[in-house]
Formats: sequence, structure tokens, C-alpha cells
Amino acid sequence: MIVKKDRTIYTMVLCLMLSLFSCKKHKYGMEQENKRTGEDLEQIIEQVAEMDLDRLPIGDADIKNVIGSGYYADKTKFAGKLLMEGKPTFMVRPRRFGKSLLISTIATIAEGAINKELFKNYFIYNGVFKDENGKKIKYDWKKYPVIRLDFSGLNNTSSKKLEGDLIELLDDIGLQYKIKITGKSLQTRFRRLINTLTTLKEGYEPKIVLLIDEYDRPVVNLDWRSQQHNDCMKVLKDFFTVVKSCAGDCQLIFLTGVTKFSLVNLGSGANIFQGNDVSLKQVFSDVAGYKEEDIKNLFKNRFSYVIREMKKRTGKTYTKEGIMEAIKSYYNGYRFSYDGPFMYNPNSVLSFFQEGSLQGYWYRTGDPSILLNQMRDEIDRFDLDWEKLRFYVTQDDIMFTQSKKPLSLEALMYQTGYLSIDTYNPANGQYALKIPNEEVRVALTQNIQEVFLDEQKEIGVHHKEHVLAALQQEDWTRLLQLFRDACFANTSYEALKDDEKDFQNILHAFLNGVCHHTVGGPRIRVEEHSGSGRSDITMDDIKNNVVYIIELKKNQSAEVAIEQIEQKNYSGKYFRKKKIVHIGLNCIFNREDINHRNINECMIEVKRQDSNNNLTKDPKKKFVFKDEKFVEEAINVETLEKQKTASQTKKKIRSNA
Repeated sequence: MIVKKDRTIYTMVLCLMLSLFSCKKHKYGMEQENKRTGEDLEQIIEQVAEMDLDRLPIGDADIKNVIGSGYYADKTKFAGKLLMEGKPTFMVRPRRFGKSLLISTIATIAEGAINKELFKNYFIYNGVFKDENGKKIKYDWKKYPVIRLDFSGLNNTSSKKLEGDLIELLDDIGLQYKIKITGKSLQTRFRRLINTLTTLKEGYEPKIVLLIDEYDRPVVNLDWRSQQHNDCMKVLKDFFTVVKSCAGDCQLIFLTGVTKFSLVNLGSGANIFQGNDVSLKQVFSDVAGYKEEDIKNLFKNRFSYVIREMKKRTGKTYTKEGIMEAIKSYYNGYRFSYDGPFMYNPNSVLSFFQEGSLQGYWYRTGDPSILLNQMRDEIDRFDLDWEKLRFYVTQDDIMFTQSKKPLSLEALMYQTGYLSIDTYNPANGQYALKIPNEEVRVALTQNIQEVFLDEQKEIGVHHKEHVLAALQQEDWTRLLQLFRDACFANTSYEALKDDEKDFQNILHAFLNGVCHHTVGGPRIRVEEHSGSGRSDITMDDIKNNVVYIIELKKNQSAEVAIEQIEQKNYSGKYFRKKKIVHIGLNCIFNREDINHRNINECMIEVKRQDSNNNLTKDPKKKFVFKDEKFVEEAINVETLEKQKTASQTKKKIRSNA
């Protein structure tokens, strides 16, 4: 086990490279001595430092490994404070924010002086604490029996399996201390383990340290209305009843989780944590995560690497200051008290310095199902302009929820890490919450879009008979009205922004629903390569030997959409079809326009096979939205040709430029 960063190999490599550097200077004579500058040496040092890139402790929650890697931000002051004060303590932090590493830190310190040297360069080694009387003291390095339980991997498919996994965890703890615990029930085994550990000799204190990580994982992702949730919750209630009854035998009980919703449903067993929830306490505001100075100090040898990687990926030259600004906008912005520092997500920062790329690393690790379940149940609650929105709440609004059932949006979003404290007004005790950073904003948008698109698909399923009938009967006004009222009018802010691609995604999801489980129905493809480009949406009705090519434009015209289908020959590969239908739609994104976030006009061209199997064109038809309905509008051929010529001229100018 590596407990201290071993620089020997890197020092040897550096010395070897410097020796070669010296030999080269000697070979070419003293006249070459000044040709190589300090930049050469700096490059060598950077290259040696980059040999260590694979040692970044991404996802590693073992304090010995993290200290050994050299990327540990000192949190030992908090660990020592918790152990010395000895109160049952509860803390909420978002996922991937260092809770498990803090648990590992406390457990390792609680094992006593055997681990003291591991922390030689950190606060707890020589730092000063204060006892209950305010007297300055140093940490005493007492040796405690430790019960460390990680609930994140427990099987919650049934209460029996959950109870069985908990019993196995307790048995494993017993084996560590050469204790065999017996008893038919979980509660009996737990009590006997605690009672036995308090009688250990060999220098152990008569009180234990009980650490429970991710306490809410077994139930937080379950539907609170399900029997499975109720059964698993009963197991946890029984477990925490023992925790409460044995609190007097514990030097410290420390509980972490992502939410507080489950804690308030654990009954009387959770009462021991009342009054000592440190989730919003100023003194614990930086107990997890990186501060800005941590990044500057810990990653100082990584900046040259990420600067080069960022240039490769973006073509842009960054300075160290520019990198700091970039990661600040992406991964900073979390604040856990009214006046605490803004913290960086540690997992995302580590991943950034590993990959050298600004990406949504937090999103990749998965989202709390409790949030996604709430979105699916009540998606309309999330139909907000999140980028501009501020929530003004009290401390009770975001932390002291009475139940998991009537979840407030503010508490849900704050506790899962999608909102964070921006400012605090002491006059009225209100916090202003906002999305903390770009990484979270993108993750939230993706989640909402995904759920809304799923809902859009369900809407399509509901309207499929009407849509398919309108297509087959060439009832274009009816089809367009369905597109407008059933599809686009029901779309959220997050799913449909000022982007042509968003309109395409919404219609594609809707039509996917229309064709879902329709035997022999049209097949939907998006951006299918055909002719000299990619069509937005293709509906291939194999059963009826018909294909529909749909092109969408934003704030342009239906004519431009139809022209693109023709010029790029999107339907060329379908020349054997009995009927080919080109549908050009124009969508409006303009808050001043009555058609904002919807379609305002359409042009349709139909090609049919004649008796000689040749495709002939019907006259084009144009439809515009007027007086709450679509009506056919006469096409001025001369105007249409002028528009076509103007469009072609613009394209030539752009291509020549």
C-alpha cells in the first residue's frame, strides 16, 4: 500500500535526463553553452511530471491512496473536530463530492497512532483544536474500534436481501476484530457487535466510532408509493433504532447521504441527529470538494499538460489563468453555507486534469433516480427557464423537509446538487439558489430534454391514428394542425430553445411515437444520408410504398426548406417509390411573434408514379397559419422563382467567400 508519494523514480528519471543534457552540452563545446535556455529544463520537468498522470485518484475514496497520489486537499481538521466533539452528526452533499473520502479519513484517524505518520503534512498532525472549555489542545490519537458501513452497494430488491446484506457487513466488521457475532435478527447482531467492541482490550477506547456512508442509497431511488420502498424503509428504521439505543457507547456517529428526505422518514431512530445536521453549517462549508487554492497548489504541475491538450482540442491557446477561468465556469459554484467559499466538484476537476478537456464528467457518473422519477411524474414542474431563474428560499425550504412524498422543487434540486447557494440576505433569512456551473446546467438540460422527448413520444403514440390517417389521406391542414397543437405546443423551455436542431428533435420524438408499435407502419430516420446531404427526418412507409422527406428551417421560410430537399436530392434513393412527399416546415423562434416556438408555414410537393412508372410532380402547395388554423395559400410562381434565385445567389456568394 502506497501511503506516501514516492518521488524516487521521478527523481532518478529527472537526474538521468539532466545528465544527458549536460553531456550534450559538453560534446558541442562551451560555445553552445548558452543556446539552451531555462525553457529546456522546464520542458523536462513537465515531461517527468506527466509520467504521473495515471496516478490521479479519480473515484478512489481510500485516504491512504489519495494521500499517496499527492492530490489530497486537507480535510483532517474537520475529521479531528468530529472525533473530539463526539456528537451524532449528519451531513448532506451531492454525489461525487468527497463524502466517502471524508469517511475514510475519519476511520483511518480513529485507528489511532499507528496511522499518525500518514498525516504528517496535514493539519491534524500538529494543528491546534479547542476542547469544550475553549482550551487549546492537539489531537490525542486515541484508538477506537471502528464500524464503517457503506450502504451504496446494498441489495434493495427486497427487504430480505437488504437485511441479509447488512448482516454480512456486520459479520465482516466482526471478523476484522476477530469477533464472531450471533443472533437471529439484524438488530440482535448489531447490538451484540457494538457491545463486544466496547470491551476490546489491546489499547482500544471503550467507545466505538460508527460511520455510515450513503445511508439513503437503499431507498432514495425507489418509488415511495411502492411496497418495496416501504419494506426496505422498515429494515432501515429497525437498524437506526439500534443506532439510537447504542449512541451512549459511541464516541462518534457520522452519517452521510445525498438527501435528507429519507432521514426524516426513519422514525425515532433518526432523532439523535436533530440539532447536529452540519449540511449548512458555516464551519463545515468546505469539508468536501476543492477550494480554488487547492487546485492551484495541487495541480500546479498539470497546467502545462492541459494547456497543450486544450489547444489540440479547441485550437485556442490558454494561459494558466485562462484554464482557471474555464474550470471555474464548468466545475465551481457550489456553496454550502450562507457565507462559505465556492467549492469545485472534486471528481470533475480530477477528470479534467486527467483528460485535458472540459466535459460533463459529473453527468457521466449517473443521476440520482429520485430526480429523474420526479421529472417523469411531474415534468411540468421542471418547465422553467432555468438559466434566468433564481429561487428564494429559507433554510427550512431546502433542508428540513418533513417527508419524501411532497418533495419541494427547491429541496429536491438543492440536495441533489442541481442548485446551490448564490447569495444570502440576512434581513429576511433567504437564500438565493441558482445552477452552480456549466457542467450542471448541461446535465440538467439533458435530463429535462430526455424526459420531455420521452413524453413527446407518448403524445405521438396517443395521436398516431390521426397523424397516419392525415398522411394517407393527404389531409395536409389536419396534419399541420396536429404538428402544431399536439407536438410543438406542448414542448418545454429546456427541450425547445433557439436552435433549429431542437425543433427537429421534438418532431422526430413525436413521429417516433406515431410509428411506435405500428405493425407495418413507417420507419423513422433522422439525418439520413441521401443525395448530397442529410435530410432532417425521413418517414419510410414501406407497406404503402410511400416516403416522406421532412426539412425544418428556423425563422426562414417553407420555400427554403423545400428548395433544400430538391437541390440536395434527398429523395433520390427512393425513386422506385409509388409516392414521394416533400414537406418543408418553417419554425419561428421570436418572442414577439404569435408563432413563437411553433410552425407558421409549410410547403408540400408530391411526386407520384404514373402508369409508365415515371414520377410526376403535383403542383406545390403552401399552407400558412392564420386565425388559429392552417389555410392553403396561393403560390405566386414568379415570386417563388425570385426567392429561389436569391437563395442560390446567396449560396454562391458564401461559397466564393
